[in-house]
Amino acid sequence: MIRRQEFLLTVVLLVGILISPWIARVVGIDVFRVDPSPPESFPEIDLAHLLDAPRFAQIDGYLADRMPLRGEAAQAATRTFAAVSGDAPVSNVFIGDDGNLFLADDFTSPCTVDYSAQRLAETLRGWQDAGEGRDVFLTIAPDKSAIQVELLPYRAEAANDCQVAREIELVDAFSTTDQLIEVWQPLRAAERPESPYRNYYRYDAHWTYRGALVFVEQLLDHLAPGQFKTATVVKGKNRRNPGAIARRLGWDEYEFRTKLGCNRPGTTTTESLDDVGIHGIRRYKSTGTDDLIGGHTLVLHDSMMRYAEDPLACHFASIEMMHWDDFESAGFVDRVAAADRIIIESVQRSIHIRTANQLLDPAVDAAITQNLSDD
Repeated sequence: MIRRQEFLLTVVLLVGILISPWIARVVGIDVFRVDPSPPESFPEIDLAHLLDAPRFAQIDGYLADRMPLRGEAAQAATRTFAAVSGDAPVSNVFIGDDGNLFLADDFTSPCTVDYSAQRLAETLRGWQDAGEGRDVFLTIAPDKSAIQVELLPYRAEAANDCQVAREIELVDAFSTTDQLIEVWQPLRAAERPESPYRNYYRYDAHWTYRGALVFVEQLLDHLAPGQFKTATVVKGKNRRNPGAIARRLGWDEYEFRTKLGCNRPGTTTTESLDDVGIHGIRRYKSTGTDDLIGGHTLVLHDSMMRYAEDPLACHFASIEMMHWDDFESAGFVDRVAAADRIIIESVQRSIHIRTANQLLDPAVDAAITQNLSDD
């Protein structure tokens, strides 16, 4: 009964805001157009333009021109529903304490994709053995929901069994090797619930620069203990960071992202771009100091790494960054042959999919093993 009342309230509010421009026009206020030019006809929709992005942009522009309060209405409706029910009006978002947003994918992905953490550990161990002296590491960027557990709503707490179980399986699978660079516990230890400065954004699933620095420190301490120095990290300009989870609710929310850099005394780092694939391959080369991590390092990563990339790259003599989106188009399988060290990074909710579909693919496994052993 309560759920029905919440739904009716939301519908009434939405309808009221949507029809308000027409009511205004009846009483003599014309809010339908923002310029005096004659209205265009509604763009044609047919099968030929079913997936045509420009056509949908025209439709969006047409509606926005005639319904200037449309976006505000959608935001007001979803915010009202959330305020009344304490829940999100869409199934793929959880609203936690203090308005923190979480992805439902954090909990559904581990349950829906079947893969073996033990087999993944064995596969990466096989690659390292084939490389005879080369190192292969895996590091997981923890889901926001796995770290900020105290902010989860009751609905998420009841859904996170698979997430917790898969974390335990992964850690156990790598317990006899040093190939897993573990970040869950350091990030949990760095959480300060009472502090306004958090390790993850409120409206986005990415970590803030504070969370990114915890990751950088753990990775460097694993590869070269004592290498990381907070003093080498330089804070740059703040940039607008649109809330990707908030967008799923139709909310226009953003926070500020602090751009990080690196200033290691005596070290000069240069960057170049190999314009291949979707994102391109970024290469960094550093010179000038004797304590750089030597050899050539190849990193397979997702968007979490981009928050940590600059303060990380200056510690390596040579490091190459490849996005998961370019796994095939930029030739990850072939590039491993030139690497002395391979680091595979993935956000927690996606490692299940990437492992099952790419890393454990028999053809990929065989090709990487062969390329590592040929050198």
